[in-house]
Amino acid sequence: TLVLLNCLDRVDLAEKMVASGIIFEVGEEDLDGGYPAAALGFGILTQGDTIDELRRNLMEAVDCYFDEGMERPNLIRLYFCGMSFL
Repeated sequence: TLVLLNCLDRVDLAEKMVASGIIFEVGEEDLDGGYPAAALGFGILTQGDTIDELRRNLMEAVDCYFDEGMERPNLIRLYFCGMSFL
């Protein structure tokens, strides 16, 4: 499950995290295009040229990071920083 968060008003991310979830901080669109994302507390980095591609790449990156012997998170949150949505 992916949950979208907007950081117009910064929130305490620790309060938003659940024990089995991951929060990805999504940066502003790069000059060359694309959206970079980094998992908070995990060594997972990815990007996508569009938001839809970013979502697909996030799911793939999480699948690759957590092998069969590791507990996989049930929830993935996207925390958009420096972006505004209409």
